[in-house]
Amino acid sequence: MRWRTGALALGLLLVAASPASMPANAVVPLAEAPPGYSVTGIDISNHQGAVDWAAIAAAGTDFAYAKATEGLDYTDPYYAGNLAGANRHRVHFGGYAYGRPDQGDPRGQADKLVEVGGYTRTGHGLPPMLDIEWPWFGGDDCYGLTPTQMVTWISEFVDQVRVRTGRLAMIYTNEYWWNPCTGGSTKFAAHPLFVARYAAAPGTLPAGWSSWTVWQYTNTGSVSGVAGPVDQDVLNGSSETLIELVRNPNAWWDPRDPPPADPDGCYRPATRQLVCPVEGSAPVDGAPVDGAAPAGAPA
Repeated sequence: MRWRTGALALGLLLVAASPASMPANAVVPLAEAPPGYSVTGIDISNHQGAVDWAAIAAAGTDFAYAKATEGLDYTDPYYAGNLAGANRHRVHFGGYAYGRPDQGDPRGQADKLVEVGGYTRTGHGLPPMLDIEWPWFGGDDCYGLTPTQMVTWISEFVDQVRVRTGRLAMIYTNEYWWNPCTGGSTKFAAHPLFVARYAAAPGTLPAGWSSWTVWQYTNTGSVSGVAGPVDQDVLNGSSETLIELVRNPNAWWDPRDPPPADPDGCYRPATRQLVCPVEGSAPVDGAPVDGAAPAGAPA
């Protein structure tokens, strides 16, 4: 993700409109992964250009997110290659949308993420993610929306992700943007949180969350296969936690899409669901499918 740069080059935690409100120790770039976390990842976008997924996987990267879309009109030109490369080298992978509330149509932006992101076309995909933060292009921190309007916008976006995929969207944000721009909304506490904080600890979480799922701890990391600095992340849990995050018995196939490519034998045509076992174990034909398509799903 790309947080606002310029005079505040370390601006993840520095809200340009009110720097005096920030704690003196808010930004502490880390040279290596914080201790105590065994599952590590990266997040990338077109800013990294083409990357070498074989090298990324060989370096021990467990998971990755990549920018898929921004607003209604932008598709990251590297996303298709990132999706294919991560899947080929068995790196658990998810796509994210850089949210643009100033463009309106949150459901349309969510649809674009689902359609470009290819979530249901993978058997080991991370939940689609909404990246909601300060506008990279400057201007009003909250895109000209009131907190009530912002909460409505986010609600419609994540609701549409749920309708299209059966999943609760991951939300990437930070308390210094979230609390002012949503009025400290606690409505989204059930969603997995990808918290951004370049410090020695995740710190205070945005309103509503008592725990985090992924922590982006630096934007100046170094990983084999990626030229230049890269955002680095850790998972709040073990490899089993990661498996539970990517497994999703409630993920169903949108009938408007063609049947999925299914090299792992996870697709159940009768229910239009992808049901994948723990990686490394064989799928079982006729395995029971838990759950059903969410309310509002196309018949």
